[in-house]
Amino acid sequence: MLDPHWVFAGAVLGLVGSVRYAFAITRGRVRPNLVTWSLWAAAPLIGFFAQLDSDVGLPAVMTLAAGVDR
Repeated sequence: MLDPHWVFAGAVLGLVGSVRYAFAITRGRVRPNLVTWSLWAAAPLIGFFAQLDSDVGLPAVMTLAAGVDR
């Protein structure tokens, strides 16, 4: 089984892609659809809060990163 600290590596990789997308938005090269963007962000955030309630621990960071970087 993988070390749970690999969660941080996955979160950082996801964040890098989101930062690039954010720069493209600010430069006007892309225009996100706010409805789909909100829906794709809501699902992981609901999962993150459910993981917190269940005391999952460190793997919840990856779920949070998936919701925040949308």
